[in-house]
Amino acid sequence: MTAALGIAALRKGGRYVLVGLYGGELAHPLPPIAQRAIGIVGSYVGNLRELKEVVALAKKGRLKPIPVETRAADQRAARSKI
Repeated sequence: MTAALGIAALRKGGRYVLVGLYGGELAHPLPPIAQRAIGIVGSYVGNLRELKEVVALAKKGRLKPIPVETRAADQRAARSKI
């Protein structure tokens, strides 16, 4: 369910990254993937020590915040250069 919501939230050209091995299943029609030019990739890297390092960096404010913007549903999203 979460994966389907995440994929639906992607803009054209977006990328959905599955992290870790939590099981479950994803059934998604193929044509929208090509039509929206989205990517679905998996990542199985890292360990507990690295997770603790990232959390420590976040607590110290050393990570760049993810840009988040709230707007009305009828407003078009601006293109990001990230």
